[in-house]
Amino acid sequence: MKAYENRLMSLKKSDFECLRNKYISCYDVWDTFQQDEVKKEIEMRYGTKFDNIAFRLYMVATIKNIQMKGITSHKKIRGRRVASLKFGETEEADTFYVGPALNFDDTKLERSIFSLRAEDRRYKENIN
Repeated sequence: MKAYENRLMSLKKSDFECLRNKYISCYDVWDTFQQDEVKKEIEMRYGTKFDNIAFRLYMVATIKNIQMKGITSHKKIRGRRVASLKFGETEEADTFYVGPALNFDDTKLERSIFSLRAEDRRYKENIN
């Protein structure tokens, strides 16, 4: 995840403007975390198996002074979101998907500059 974080840090602040006042959305989380909850979640998850691109992206965007609403799941079961947004907020207007490109369920999710790339991955040798 550190390589992903470093790549994001190298991007211009203007690249992050698309996240302003949005929820970061991905399939790696099952809930919605509001702005006031995310900092604690980052502290608990950072560098653990529960860390993921949504929390790292939120952290870097915050360093670049981009205000976001929070992080939410993009998962749906039987057409309904598994994570609620606030009353009046919609997936189309209030979220920005950051996961891989997907083309199922009549959904065309495109890869963004924030999606995890091959060069972001690092593998550890399995030491016994």
